[in-house]
Amino acid sequence: YIVDNKLEFTALDAARKNYEVGLKPKQDLLQAEANFRKAEFDLETAKATVEDARGALARVVGVQVSAALEIDPPDFSRWRDYQGDSVTTRIEEALKTRPDLLAAQATARGRAANIDVVWGEALPKLVARADGRINDVHGQRADEENYNLELAIETPLFSGFRQYYLAQQARAETQKALEEARATEVGIAAEVWKSFY
Repeated sequence: YIVDNKLEFTALDAARKNYEVGLKPKQDLLQAEANFRKAEFDLETAKATVEDARGALARVVGVQVSAALEIDPPDFSRWRDYQGDSVTTRIEEALKTRPDLLAAQATARGRAANIDVVWGEALPKLVARADGRINDVHGQRADEENYNLELAIETPLFSGFRQYYLAQQARAETQKALEEARATEVGIAAEVWKSFY
């Protein structure tokens, strides 16, 4: 686009000189000006496309877009040599660092841990209680002191199948979270692939 812009400027300059000396009509000068303005428009459109691509790349890689994000033009002489490895490396890097994927994986791990918590509530519990008491009768301290220490096992017998259904629900939530994490992973790989090619 820059080369086209320079060519159109040269054509405009030549048309202006030809018009000034009377060799060409004004319509040729106006056409050259229109071509030059179109070349300027195309150049600005190309610059905007580059900036859009910079923003999309930053989003895929998981960094904040800024003017400091430099995008080197590709070296096409080495294109075939590193093309396959590079896209694989970029996908692996994105899968390790993308915050949305890390959050989805953490959610799935949390849901999986919740299954153990639900089943843990259904198991018998060992309970310890301690109690101490000194009896006082009408302001006179009696020689009676009571101390209690209890060890008990509590078992939820009559909860119906509540824990079973809660565990089934926890399993379903875990499966859903795992599928969402997998979909996020596949989406990230597709975004990097599309950005690379």
